[in-house]
Amino acid sequence: MPQMQVPTAVTRTLTLAAATAALTLPTLVAHAEDAVQWRVEDGGNGHWYAARQYTPEEDPEGNDRWYLAKDICESLGGHLTTLTSSSESDFVWSTVVPTIPSQSGPGAGPMLGGWKIDGTWGWVTGETWSYTLWCGSEPTGDGPLLQIWTFGNPCWNDFPGNASRSYLIEWSADCNGDGIVDYGQILDGSFRDDDGNGVPDCCDEGSPCVSQGQSDIDLVDPKIALGGSFGIAITVDGRVITWGSDHVADVPEIIDPVAVAAGFGGHALALQADGTMVAWGANSYGQTNVPGGLDGVVAIEALSRGTLALRADGSVTGWGDDYWCGAGTTSLDFPSGVEISEINGGNAHWLYRRASDGHVIGRGCNFNGQWNVPGFAQPPVQFDASESWSCVLSPKGTLHAFGFSGFGRLDTPGGNDFTAMACGSYFGVGLRSSGVISHWGSNSQGQASTPTGAPGEFIHLVAAGDFAGAVRPDGTITLWGANGVGQAEFPAGERIRMGDVDCNGDGIADWREIIVDPTLDLDDDGTLDCCQCPGDFDGDGLVDAKDLGLMVSVWGTDGGEVPAADLDGDGDVRAGDLGLLLSLWGACDEPDCP
Repeated sequence: MPQMQVPTAVTRTLTLAAATAALTLPTLVAHAEDAVQWRVEDGGNGHWYAARQYTPEEDPEGNDRWYLAKDICESLGGHLTTLTSSSESDFVWSTVVPTIPSQSGPGAGPMLGGWKIDGTWGWVTGETWSYTLWCGSEPTGDGPLLQIWTFGNPCWNDFPGNASRSYLIEWSADCNGDGIVDYGQILDGSFRDDDGNGVPDCCDEGSPCVSQGQSDIDLVDPKIALGGSFGIAITVDGRVITWGSDHVADVPEIIDPVAVAAGFGGHALALQADGTMVAWGANSYGQTNVPGGLDGVVAIEALSRGTLALRADGSVTGWGDDYWCGAGTTSLDFPSGVEISEINGGNAHWLYRRASDGHVIGRGCNFNGQWNVPGFAQPPVQFDASESWSCVLSPKGTLHAFGFSGFGRLDTPGGNDFTAMACGSYFGVGLRSSGVISHWGSNSQGQASTPTGAPGEFIHLVAAGDFAGAVRPDGTITLWGANGVGQAEFPAGERIRMGDVDCNGDGIADWREIIVDPTLDLDDDGTLDCCQCPGDFDGDGLVDAKDLGLMVSVWGTDGGEVPAADLDGDGDVRAGDLGLLLSLWGACDEPDCP
């Protein structure tokens, strides 16, 4: 989540020195995660709200507090809260106001965005002043500004502007007109806000706002997988969620997930950033019994009744049902002496990409030629193993399917404009550059009812069983097809993590490089050491006031929640670290990685 900066209004109003003014920043940063949304699905307006309280350093005397609060709110992309209905008032009173520390005395309640101009009350946003909630005989003429009186009931009183020590901020702007409040899209990483002003950078720059799903993503690789009757995904905030079949509903503890996989038979897998994996769900064949001590895993795949793990050395291991395929091979038959870079699991066969030339080859059952990738389609851009058949996207943008031909599964649509594809049990879908999603094969469960999209609206497809999904750049998804157990109902309000960080730009996710070679991250913070910028504590590519504020927030400690603030490594954040931070001020250098 972007950090917040000290607005110019603060430094203009306060009479403290500039260095002391920076002390106000940690307070704003510390409260950033306290914002709550009045969700549309709950009958709300989609706006975000938070309570703020002045620190002693920023608490001016006189009549400036309300105006200072107004400036702070606006500098953060919001405004002092406006309560325009009883339902909004009830939400703020029950959800936001209780987060303010207890106060006493006249004017103790938080300030609102109401003011009296030329004898008429109005809202700072210009919204219609129609709903009111005055206390008793209020307004009494004590002042031209508005606050909530918190003693017993949520009513309002007027005041001169210097009594209250807290205020309520509301974020309601939608600068790109997509129907979603900007602040929420900044929080979930859909849009960047590098200057911390609460406005997406794309709006500041006047450029189109194309969400990347999460601001730190360099490699697009949506973290979602579909199984026979369920789905699994990593959310933008790093949680693993499932939906559909209750086989996988009880998600175990997963730390720093980086990949997920789903089996046709009802088991789920998650890969953790430390190269270990977690498995749960159906286990009739031991498919969730992860071998003890297994580490160094860089990719995971699920067969119908088995599990595969690609290790850092390019080898593959597996467990579960070792299904006999005839001709001296089984579903868990692994090649030797071959370095593998990518795997994809089907029912009782699986495909792998050879690191040496990118060609894709099969393993396991091959009764119907389901792993015989056509030579003219090599090396494929994408490949997908399914139920006794497979499909690939060729370098020329054409689709090809091979294996069992029932239900028209091999009748791929023509054209060389495909950018993505996915295969279910008896059908396939392909995404064209025009945004059209073409279907082939079975339509027994409405698999042909593909969504309509404009160019760029969808960037990724997933399919399994009798249902499929199309993923948007912002991490939302449209699912269709079979829905007997809710497998086509993605959890409301969630977004999919859309990819990985690749700080050195070599096309390989940083977490994978660290698993392969742990010496690339000697400080064990999950970031390649060669990419790190000392002093850039918030990772926005700049050493600036936001980083200064973070340093001040842990002043006199060993670094606490900001361990990198101990720049000189002496175990104490003091003047020496401040001097180093100032010497590093400005934009970070480009990564210097071998």
